[in-house]
Amino acid sequence: PLPATADEPVDATEFNEAWQAYLDARRSGATETLVNTARHALDVGIRLFGRDDDRVPALMSNYGAVLFESKQEESARDVLADALELAEDVHGKKSERLIPYLEKLANVSAELRDELRQRALYRRAEKIANKQYGKDSLAYGDLLYRAGISVYTLGQSLDGRKYLQDAAEIFRNNPAAGTERNAMTAFWLGKIELSAGRNRKATEYLLQALDGFASDDEPMPDYELITHGHLVHTYESQNLSAEATKHCLAIGKQRGDSIDAEYVPVFRMAPSYPSQMLQTRTQGYVELAFTIDESGFVRDPVVTRREGGEPFEEAAIAAVERFRYAPQFENGEPVAVADVKTRITFKIEK
Repeated sequence: PLPATADEPVDATEFNEAWQAYLDARRSGATETLVNTARHALDVGIRLFGRDDDRVPALMSNYGAVLFESKQEESARDVLADALELAEDVHGKKSERLIPYLEKLANVSAELRDELRQRALYRRAEKIANKQYGKDSLAYGDLLYRAGISVYTLGQSLDGRKYLQDAAEIFRNNPAAGTERNAMTAFWLGKIELSAGRNRKATEYLLQALDGFASDDEPMPDYELITHGHLVHTYESQNLSAEATKHCLAIGKQRGDSIDAEYVPVFRMAPSYPSQMLQTRTQGYVELAFTIDESGFVRDPVVTRREGGEPFEEAAIAAVERFRYAPQFENGEPVAVADVKTRITFKIEK
């Protein structure tokens, strides 16, 4: 956030009020009000301070980020491009202060499926960070880490792996990186390998992440829970159910004695569409009830209702028997849960 005071010899009361209105809108979560107050703060800033003041490109960048949050990606791209150009005029084209401007514009470009521009903007940010901080610095590693996540999540590309691998090497070799940086980088590398279907490699990274999340130095229970879930998936995908059980139990134990209103599996096996039903383009569904045992396995599935044909029953039961759940706990011990229900739908996409 920008400071809500001004050093220049102008009456900044109007700007302070505009900025406070923006902060109030941010807290309220009202999207339209947030966009309007961010734009008003920018307009007031330009009028009071002038476009050559270093606060103005920051205000413009803030407005662009708000447009991005409100799903106005094309408008956000135009505003953020103007903010970058103005920041270049104010700070110079090689200033480290351009890095956040480059990153924001890169993220919007990725959302608009302009991956080439995203990569070009990150390369420019890398060059600046390398020159200002050095390739072994935490600042450079942090930039690579953010770039890797952006390329993977916004650009929907597994190429984020290389950024994260380089970041991981920097963090490993720098004692000041801390447990959290190393754990989070391993976590995202595990997610990328999982997306690529490389379950063995994903398991290696996720186990590294889990060690960090569970450490006494910087415990991160939420990420620990998510990582256990990913590990159930990687182990079950390799038919290593015994290894998956350890993580099913860990999830159930961490959740405690509370029973969720909707008991959903940690790992779900997609059913095979029966070939004879596919040939006749028959659709349907199967509803089942079963017991979840103390290790999170499905036991004794029974069909309670179906629409379609008998082949759907066989396919649905075969799939459900591969589901894994986090077992419920009572008084600190896992217990079986009866009459758990699910529905398998067989639908032919157009």
